[in-house]
Amino acid sequence: MVMSSTLLGLVYPPPPSLFVTAMSVISAASLANAGFNEIKGKHMQYSKFWHVVASQSLPTGTAHHHQQQQQIKLSGRRGMLILYTPAFLVGAASFYFFPDEGIRFTLLTSALTIHFFKRVFEVLFVHKYSGSMALDTAITIGLSYFLSTATMIYAQYLSRGFSDLPIDLKYAGTVMFLLGITCNFYHHYLLSKLRKEGDREYKLPSGGLFNLVICPHYFFEILGFVGVSCISQTLYAFSFTLGTILYLMGRSYATRKCGGVVGGIGVLVGISLWCVGNEVETMMIPSVLQGFLFQEPPSIIITAMSVVTIMFSSYLGISEITGNHLQYSKFWNVGSQKISAKLQNKLSSRTGMLILYTPAFLAGLASFAIYPDGGFRFFMVKLTLTVHFLKRVLEVLFVHKYSGVMVLDTAILVSGCYLMAAVLFVHKYSGSMALDTAITIGLSYFLSTATMIYAQYLSRGFSDLPIDLKYAGTVMFLLGITGNFYHHYLLSKLRKEGGDREYKLPSGGLFNLVICPHYFFEILGFVGVSCISQTLYAFSFTLGTILYLMGRSYATRKWYLSKFEDFPMDVKALFPFIF
Repeated sequence: MVMSSTLLGLVYPPPPSLFVTAMSVISAASLANAGFNEIKGKHMQYSKFWHVVASQSLPTGTAHHHQQQQQIKLSGRRGMLILYTPAFLVGAASFYFFPDEGIRFTLLTSALTIHFFKRVFEVLFVHKYSGSMALDTAITIGLSYFLSTATMIYAQYLSRGFSDLPIDLKYAGTVMFLLGITCNFYHHYLLSKLRKEGDREYKLPSGGLFNLVICPHYFFEILGFVGVSCISQTLYAFSFTLGTILYLMGRSYATRKCGGVVGGIGVLVGISLWCVGNEVETMMIPSVLQGFLFQEPPSIIITAMSVVTIMFSSYLGISEITGNHLQYSKFWNVGSQKISAKLQNKLSSRTGMLILYTPAFLAGLASFAIYPDGGFRFFMVKLTLTVHFLKRVLEVLFVHKYSGVMVLDTAILVSGCYLMAAVLFVHKYSGSMALDTAITIGLSYFLSTATMIYAQYLSRGFSDLPIDLKYAGTVMFLLGITGNFYHHYLLSKLRKEGGDREYKLPSGGLFNLVICPHYFFEILGFVGVSCISQTLYAFSFTLGTILYLMGRSYATRKWYLSKFEDFPMDVKALFPFIF
């Protein structure tokens, strides 16, 4: 992303990170769309607008009406804690992982941590709650806060090697942040005094700036984030703040139109998931597929994930073909020169790979405790995903050979929302991995697993499908996971434990037909999971996996052709005799 000369004195140049560049665009665009949706009456389901949306019941007796009745609801206080606590923990953790990164970095992480600590404090001791919050909404907004905070810290971390800017705004930004957060808290306090605990009636607020605007807490919310942007002086921070302004303009317009007041919630949002979901509404299954797939449940997060999975998987697959690789395995060195090695923290490849797979395994394992019932199909979805990632962890510990290191660019978790299905790959490394890639993959695995289980949970009330694929899917999964493990084992035998970094042409199994048979069986395994699940998200995820691995295998074959003169030309990339 090229910056205009006007901004060069105010903003650090964007770091060479595909993720941060994409998030800078997506944050502003999605938040602007969210604000427009608020004006049109498509509100996020919290505060006064929870009742507006919840009251729009679907026809009694329909599958979606049944699903609406089954929506998991949380108490208002518990839902708000889910919203703010993860983002607060990200900010707090940044002090441990990055103890000495300069005054600007410290001011930024302090501001973000204080902001979300204030939110948690207000939830516990200031705000009064009488209503509920849909778990779907709580997860979406909470993940948005978490990702926005992590991305802003990550963007700042990547900018630490740049020269100082001629126009330094960090101290002016600190003053604006302190003024914004103080006045935001004051107006939240005024709102909390309007009603007692359990009181559901909304009243017109007064005091402070309430005589001038209906949402002064939003005004000071914006001021606080303008301050954060001035402290940071990164493109992502300003893009996020611009998006926040556009969203809160729409939300405040809707609040004024509604004639109510916001019960002390004050929203900062990075709601790309919600925006996509609101645009596509509830995804309808084409009639030709209705015998194969459960109808998509009325869930914004599931609908959005189904769409973005295909979009970004296709994008990453094309990027692999055009040479813009994710930096791991043999492609680690591609682009790694863009960031000085002096600025990179490192950990062993084995430790890095455990970071990739362990969260997804734990998500699958936890699902048995969270959802102990749900029928045989639901049990099989949970079991196959858990077994898949347990196999990954065991391979890391006992099968794969590692000789390199993994670069710890940051411990900040970055967005897997729109990358989640795009990065299902590999476990064979002789080189290093950029943690911009590593953490993206790890979060992608985690979110993909959690989303697939959640989609299956929401589909449990639907009638049985006329075409039941779960047993055929189980057979495909077992064949896929076995074939994948076998070819990983063959790869591990190509070199010894220790410093052997040399790549060799693999042989045995299907390696005489395709260069990536482990990808082929990876795909087969997830086709099996999709057949067990028979949800639109599962098939969207699997299609995304196929698109990405086609691009990655094409790039892998091209790499082998460039390195080995004796590489057999009849060996395909992924599918025997075809591609």
